[in-house]
Amino acid sequence: MAGKVATLAWTVMAARQLSQADFGAFFFALTLGLLLSAVAAWGFTSVMVQEASADLTRLAALYTRAVAWQALIAVPLFVVAQLIAALVRPEGTRIALGLVLSAVLLDMLSDTNRAASSAAQNQGGTAKALVFQRIVTVALIGAALLADTGLVGVCTAFFAASVVGCVVHFLATRSLGVSFDRSSLGRLPMMAFLQQTPVIGLTALVHMALFRLDAVLLAALKGDQAVGAYAAAYRLLETVLFVAFALRSAIFPVMSATEKPGLFRRGVETGLASLAAVYLPFGVICLVEARPIMTLLYGDTYATESTNVLRWLAFAPLVYGFAFLGNAALQSRRRFRPILVAAVVATVVNMGLNLALIPRFGATAAAFTTTVSYLLESVIVAVALRRLDRTVRLARPLLESLVASVAAAAVLLLLPLPLLVELPIAGAVYVAVWALLVRRWAPDQLAVLMSVFPTRGDRCRT
Repeated sequence: MAGKVATLAWTVMAARQLSQADFGAFFFALTLGLLLSAVAAWGFTSVMVQEASADLTRLAALYTRAVAWQALIAVPLFVVAQLIAALVRPEGTRIALGLVLSAVLLDMLSDTNRAASSAAQNQGGTAKALVFQRIVTVALIGAALLADTGLVGVCTAFFAASVVGCVVHFLATRSLGVSFDRSSLGRLPMMAFLQQTPVIGLTALVHMALFRLDAVLLAALKGDQAVGAYAAAYRLLETVLFVAFALRSAIFPVMSATEKPGLFRRGVETGLASLAAVYLPFGVICLVEARPIMTLLYGDTYATESTNVLRWLAFAPLVYGFAFLGNAALQSRRRFRPILVAAVVATVVNMGLNLALIPRFGATAAAFTTTVSYLLESVIVAVALRRLDRTVRLARPLLESLVASVAAAAVLLLLPLPLLVELPIAGAVYVAVWALLVRRWAPDQLAVLMSVFPTRGDRCRT
């Protein structure tokens, strides 16, 4: 949460201080970098987590191979991309693009270190490293904006923060006893590791395309100005996705380490309930109060262009989180084919709708397409989960949050008050209704939530 709040903070500062076109150019560079990093990351971290969760003695060797393969693929890939981009991008954005691409490459290595701590089920050190990096990013970008250094200055600050983040992530992983071991880099073990990754890697690449391709197509078809309008709303979606990422980091290693069907069902259902508890009220707030939210964060300029974008993205985190958590559950049982099928179908639909709708409807079309694509993927994943385990309930875990969200929506619609007054009231109503329903009908959900905040005695016993 701290990391995501910090990210939103520097995003808001950058959007307010840079021109909309420059903000769009930054977001385009970030999007391109993340697409390229999906190629370089391939399926190496997923294989590392899955294999090491069952046998932690292999973690150091698997970590070393993952880092080595990523570096071997990423360096030439990013260099070629930079050379191509220098020919097609506007002259004023080329240096900025190179800085952001370099920063994303370093962030990919930081992600690998966090994955290693997830496999070890000891994520405290890398979590602190991530928060520290985000705070440094806010400080450096804030200083660059105050000094009026423009787009290049912001991108330089972003790169410097990624350097700091990469260093502290490596130090945090080393504190777990996991470090780079050259003796693990023989040709045979490296090739054996690579042979485990094709389906997972291709799926991850398709997922990243689904997550990021809309901004690239928007830039190509409507320009950086439209990307800026889209990015302002899209950043709110990204801000809350930490819930899905955190749940997957906690649940996936446990599911991978055991074959107990009861634990599998419990992991899926409690994960869905946790997602709904956050993403349903978030969707309601964004749907009902889109314009006041955009005005509060970004000012009138973005409010005009981004309000409808935010409305169409309101429930995207919910359907994204459902697919993301469902994919983790399927992967823990090595059901890779339905994951790939769902991702490919959703991406093809995403590209088709974007190409058809963006020329006429711009950023709003990209938002609509994003939500529809993730909804389609989540439906395919739901079918695969039910085929894998008929006892898993996919709709029931959402009920309490749905009823509480309707109550919160009624408050927002009926009270003609300023946003900062309405939100606490609606939030209090949501929590009260949710807690009442959960205590009565689903006490296990409340127990899971309370377990996130263990007492000192719990920690001592652990």
